[in-house]
Amino acid sequence: MKKIILVRHTETILLKGDSSLSSWGIKQAKEIAKFLRERKHTYDLVLTSLYKRAQETAVLINKTKNKNIISSGAFNEYLIQNDGTEVETTTMGVARAMTKIYSLFDLWENILLVAHGGINRTILRALLNLKYEKSEEYFRKFGETHVLRYDWEKGDNCWSIIDSFIPKQKKLKP
Repeated sequence: MKKIILVRHTETILLKGDSSLSSWGIKQAKEIAKFLRERKHTYDLVLTSLYKRAQETAVLINKTKNKNIISSGAFNEYLIQNDGTEVETTTMGVARAMTKIYSLFDLWENILLVAHGGINRTILRALLNLKYEKSEEYFRKFGETHVLRYDWEKGDNCWSIIDSFIPKQKKLKP
């Protein structure tokens, strides 16, 4: 059996740049850890992007498990220029993220990945063979978590989402 737990980083102090988690984001990460513990979703390895917000979220989720954490540029957000134009295609994002994931599945069966909305949607799209429009429904909220499984011994012929969780979101002021 293979399992991958995809988590979007939790809320940050600033909306731009590489910001630390807000106090609300810290609470969200603890909610995710509780969800995983209560639902008995285990993992052997934690992966994150190189961004502080993803790394801090991963550390908080992993606090009681103390599994190895590996940070990699393979899970960074899509590269864009200062004017907002893209410099990286979806195909390039799929290649860098999936190459890293598949190379690690030879060593670890269950992986927790804490990254960003865009790259998590790309991974989900690749694993579930989703159309772009459908994948855009996922990872819109801070801390959104989806647990995917592939178990050919149980008759799985493809990856599927077996569980999901969204921690409480801060209510925006009107």
